[in-house]
Amino acid sequence: KEEVVRCCISKKHLVEDPPPGLRQSPKWGGLDYGTGDVGFTLLSIWNYDAEGRLSLVYGKRYEGREADPNFYLPHVVRTCRLFNVKRLGTDWGFGFQANPVLRKELGVNRVIPYFHMGMQRQKVKFDNDGDKFTTHRTRVLEDCFKLIRRGPVSVGVSFPCWEESEQFLRDVLHVYSEYSEASRQLIYDHRDDEPDDFLHSFCYAF
Repeated sequence: KEEVVRCCISKKHLVEDPPPGLRQSPKWGGLDYGTGDVGFTLLSIWNYDAEGRLSLVYGKRYEGREADPNFYLPHVVRTCRLFNVKRLGTDWGFGFQANPVLRKELGVNRVIPYFHMGMQRQKVKFDNDGDKFTTHRTRVLEDCFKLIRRGPVSVGVSFPCWEESEQFLRDVLHVYSEYSEASRQLIYDHRDDEPDDFLHSFCYAF
C-alpha cells in the first residue's frame, strides 16, 4: 500500500472534460469487462506526462444501471473520442460481444483485445485466428507492479491524489501472489469478493 500511495500525486486530479492541451495529446485506454455483480466494467485512460510518467487521467467504474452494455458502450465511445484515445486495450474473454461494437465505432486498429493465458513462452504474441493478442498473465501484470515500485518518476507511474484514486487502487491492493507448484511459477490472484478490475484495465492500457 505504501508503494501505491507514494505514486498518488496530491496536485493531480481525475479529469472529466479535458482542456484543449490535454485533449490533443495522445492517450491510451484500458477496458476490463465485468458482470456487474462483484467485478465491474472499468475504463481507464492514460498519457505520458511532462516528467515521462505513465499518468492516469480518467477512470470510470460502471455500476448499477450503468453496468448495462446499452449504457457503457456508447459512453466508452464518447469518452475515448473526447480524450483522443489512440489505442484501447480491451478484455477479450468477456468482451466477445462488446469488442466488435467498439471496433465498428472507433476503428479496428484502435481497439486491441487481449487474452491472459496461464502459460505461454512469449510475454505477448498475436493470435491470427482469434484476431487478438495473448499474454503471459503473470509477466504482464508484473510489468504493472514494476511501474508502481519505481514510483512517480520518469518511466514510472503516477495516479491522482489518493482521495480520488483509492476507489480504483484498492483493486490493486486486493491482488496477492503465491507460488503454483502445478505451473512452477508465481501467480497473481484475488478473492472472489475483492475485484481486480482496475489492475487489468491498467495492464491493457500499458
